[in-house]
Amino acid sequence: MKINGKWVYLDNHKIDNLNKMYEWFNDKELVEIEMDHIEKIKDIDINDYKNNILLPNFIGNSHEANSTICHFGIYRQCNNELIGTVVFQFINENDAELSLSICEKKYRNKHYGIDAAIIALNYFFKIRNKKNIIIETRIDNIIVKNICKKIGIDYEIEHYKDDYYDVDLVKYKMNNEIYENIIKKIIYIK
Repeated sequence: MKINGKWVYLDNHKIDNLNKMYEWFNDKELVEIEMDHIEKIKDIDINDYKNNILLPNFIGNSHEANSTICHFGIYRQCNNELIGTVVFQFINENDAELSLSICEKKYRNKHYGIDAAIIALNYFFKIRNKKNIIIETRIDNIIVKNICKKIGIDYEIEHYKDDYYDVDLVKYKMNNEIYENIIKKIIYIK
């Protein structure tokens, strides 16, 4: 399923991108930024990664299925290069959480994240017909906070603690009505 934006498009992950995804998976700096629990990352080789149970889910994801998780690759329009990922997780009848990452560092802060976020929201609200979405990030993740600010999503700050985290989070909540008001300002969604 390909969903076009202005600078990027979302599409299924492809087996040809396995090496790039493996590289991101093992980029400790990227994982620390994205997940904030670097101690959980373990060294695995490419064969372990290929045989990992998650990989077939990334490659063969059926976005129309009633699954609780949905993955897309973020690809540049001009050269079809994979530059990041979009994940919807904890999907239920009406709600989900959105995670988005421009994993290729050279493409950060170049509007690709905003474009990907807008088309991901379009997919969620228009194609999947869901009602509410949550975007969470650490309070010090300036990139995600800037994307949400530019899109116009309000937030609240919550403290989260479990076995791996003890962190303040910025939590953005959006419903279909807020999305409709924001999308009226954006005319490039195809």
